Order: sequence, then C-alpha cells, then structure tokens
Amino acid sequence: MNYENSKWLVVFDTDRIKNFVFATNTLKEIRGASALLVEQDKIRKEELKKQGELIYSAGGGGTLLVDSKQKAQEVVAQIERDFRFATITGSITAIAVPPDKRPNSRWFGRHMDMAGQLLQKKKSSKGELSLLPVEPYMRLCDSCGTRPAERRFDKDQSGDLLCSSCYKKRDMGIKIRKATSEKGFVWKFKEYIRKNNLSSDWLDAIPPEDLNKLGELDGSGYIGFITADGNHMGKMLQLFEKKEDYSNFSNKLANLMQEIVFDVLARNTRPMEKAGEKILPFEIVLIGGDDLMMFTSVKLAIRLAIEIVERFEKESHAILKETGLLENDFFERLKKGWGGGKLPITPDEPFLKYKKLSMAAGVVLCHSNFPVPALVEIGEALQKSAKKKCAEAEVNYSEGALDFQVITGSAVDLETARAAVPYNRPYSLSEFKNLIGFIEKFHQKDIHFPKTQMQTIYDACHFPNVSRATLATLHTLGRLKRPARKLLKEFFISFSAPDNKYLLWPWTYIAKGSGDQNKTAFVDLVDLFDFVSNKKR
Repeated sequence: MNYENSKWLVVFDTDRIKNFVFATNTLKEIRGASALLVEQDKIRKEELKKQGELIYSAGGGGTLLVDSKQKAQEVVAQIERDFRFATITGSITAIAVPPDKRPNSRWFGRHMDMAGQLLQKKKSSKGELSLLPVEPYMRLCDSCGTRPAERRFDKDQSGDLLCSSCYKKRDMGIKIRKATSEKGFVWKFKEYIRKNNLSSDWLDAIPPEDLNKLGELDGSGYIGFITADGNHMGKMLQLFEKKEDYSNFSNKLANLMQEIVFDVLARNTRPMEKAGEKILPFEIVLIGGDDLMMFTSVKLAIRLAIEIVERFEKESHAILKETGLLENDFFERLKKGWGGGKLPITPDEPFLKYKKLSMAAGVVLCHSNFPVPALVEIGEALQKSAKKKCAEAEVNYSEGALDFQVITGSAVDLETARAAVPYNRPYSLSEFKNLIGFIEKFHQKDIHFPKTQMQTIYDACHFPNVSRATLATLHTLGRLKRPARKLLKEFFISFSAPDNKYLLWPWTYIAKGSGDQNKTAFVDLVDLFDFVSNKKR
C-alpha cells in the first residue's frame, strides 16, 4: 500500500444548497445566503489546511487526507458542526473512508469515485429538518414563513419579524450592498476588476436593492435567470492518477468558471445609473466549480449565457492539456492503473475526440415579481433539457447547448408554460447563435420587417392544423417587401429539415403521430425578439 492509500480519505459536500440560498423571494437574503456560503468556503479551507493534506476545497465541497481514524472523525464532526453553526439552517455531509475500505488501485480517481458513492449514500439517508407546529403559539418568520420569528429586523424599513436564519442572511445582504462587508461575489467581482485594471466605474457600483429594481433598470420590468453546468464533470474527476492531478484539475476548473463569468460581465455589461446610483445589472448567486446561477437585466441574459458557454468550451482545452488528460498514452495508463473492473470512459470519449469540455445552460426570462423558487425550478429544468440536447447523437458533446423560456402568464412550471407551444428548443450552441443572428437581422432598420406579419405567422403556428401556419407564411411572403421576404426565406431554409427545405415552411418538424409534436424555430424567434437587440451593448 503506497503513502496515499495508507491514509484516511475525508470527503464532504454541502446539502441542498439551492434550498438554503433560495429559501425566500427576497434578493437581499438570497445575496446574504450566497455570501455566507462563500465565506464558509474560505474559512473552512484555511482550517482544513491545519488538519491534514488538503487536496481540494471550493464550491461547498472538497477532500483531504488525514493520518488516523481519530483525526478523521474529528474533522468530519468539525466540518458538519461549524457549517451548521455558521448558517443555522444549512447542512453539509462529510464522510471518512478508512485505508482498508479503499479500492485496491493506485488510481486516485477511483478512490474518489468510491468515496463519492459513499457520500451520496449518507446524504440520501439524512432526513430534512422537521418543522414543529408553530401557530398559534408562536409567530412565523415574515420572510421564509416556515420557522419561528425570533427578532425584529431594524436595519431596513420593513420592520419584519425574522427567524435567526433569515435575519443573518438579510443582515449580510444589506452589508454587501452598502459595501460594509468584503464578502460574497460582489466583492470577488470588484477584486477581479482591480486586478485586471478594468473600468473603475464598476468599483462604485452597488447591487440592485431587489429583483424589482433589477427589472426596472431597462424599463421592462423583466429579469433574466441563467443556470449553467458542465457536462460529465463527475466522470472527469475519476480520471486522475495522482491526487496532485485531481487537485490541479479541480482548482483550475473552479478558477476558470469564476474568471469567465467575471470577464464576460465586465466586458459585455456596464453599471446603470438609477436615482443617482450606479447599479450592477446582475446578481451572481452561485459559482461552484462548473456551476453557475445568476440574475441579470433581461436584455443581457441571452448574450451572457451564450458567451459563458462558448468561453467555457474554448478555455477548457488548456485545463485538459495541463492536467495530462490529452496526452497520447493517457488511455493506456488508465487501463493499466485502474485495477480491474469497468473503466469510467471509452477511447472515443467526447473530450478525447474534441479536446474540450462542454456546458449546458438554461435561461428564464420573466417578470421581476415571479416567485423565485418556481423560477429556479424552471431554470434547472431548462438546463436538464439542454443536457439532453448535448447527448443527442448529432451533437454528442461536440459543443454545448442552451434552452430558454419566456414566462408571461401564470405558469409556474416548465410543462405548463410550454403546453401546446410548437417550440424547436433546445438548441446546440451553434444553432442558438444562428437563431440569435437572425433575430439581430430582423431588428435591422433597413429590413423593415413588420411585427404584425411576424405575429400573424406566430399565432397560426399555435393551431393544430399545420396547413394554417403554412398558408399564413405564404400569404406573408407575398406581402413583404424584398429585403424582408429574402430574410424570412433565409431563416426558414436555415431551420428546415435538410431533406425538405422548401415544402414545410414555417415548420422545422411535423408530428408523425399521437404524442409527437410539431416544431418551428419561428416561434422561438418571436418569443426572444423583444429580448435581443441588433447590437451588443
């Protein structure tokens, strides 16, 4: 047994992060919860360096090696106890794997795979905290509505009676907005601005007071919500022979995602003036490893999501190369070092073929007063839909994918919002960029594309009879002036089935039986039309 395999392996991961962060609809509490998690990551990392050999710690999870059973048990207890004390309602799961229970393999990634399975088993065995009946004996928290109120919040004008958890979150959120606390992603973003000598306008900007204020920045009353996640990251972490390689990849990936998000925001947005204040047109909620959750001004959301997905793909190549995953003999070394059993990858694995990683993203565009828990749920459903697109045979993880949904009515879930809508989404990254490119062209003044004609085709697409939309399309083509007619034809050709580019307009796909659904990219174009301008801001 070598040195690494003779030690106790401690692995931990935060439970139900989204439940903790999005426990209320209040942005200041969401911001505060996010900052508390960032701060705990920082404190925990420094503490664990004293306890053993720290391999990785970021984004609410990590791993380290310690010398003895006693030390392992102490570290596990300390991680769980300190997190609960700091967050009040948050929880984290930690396990310790003894040397004799670890795989008979010199491949460190295999040890981490086993530890991950044990960690998930412990997580699934943990029940959520039960809430004791409160009423009529106590008053419920005015914010989360689930825990007993303990203190009146006197640091804003609300006068709310809050539970201890919401009080702590709101207090932190207000301190960050007033720049009296050097914590959270606001501070990290401004540090990035300072470090890279970018526009000093950002340094004086403050986060929006609430989501309604964010929606008011461009006068629309709407906001965007972006959620993104790298593909196959769990599998990737099994591929490292040495703990140093595992540590190097994990840390580089976490730093890459944060730098991409900060750089994309800094170079593609600007602080917006409102009532004499410079306001950030975004609110970063979570950047954990390859994960992202962020609110934005609505007209920024689509472009930001595209650029983040695209940048992640382009810049992931360097990480794969630096950590040895693209070396010619990598797969042979994996076969020899794995130690028997099924390998986690095959020789034709997408990242080996395309020499890059890919990402899936979901974008929700909705009114600023839309319930946050429902917003997050829809965002995650869109992200899963985009991941399925990445897995399709035509894409096969050669590039990322995006899905979006505009919420204009009372729907609070994705299925309801999309009922009877003949959408064509999700899209691969290249397809989505093509769609946005056409929207930009439809906006051009020299095209003069009438919105009434656009709406005529859009409305006809929602009828079950496909001929109605085809007739509306042909009628519109006959009435349009030459530049607009030419553009509309180019759009339909671009998004028609390759074997039938002229006979199905506006349809991308026509249902072939019960349970199947008609599809047209034109519906997606119209849904996004008001949220994408013809120029980058």
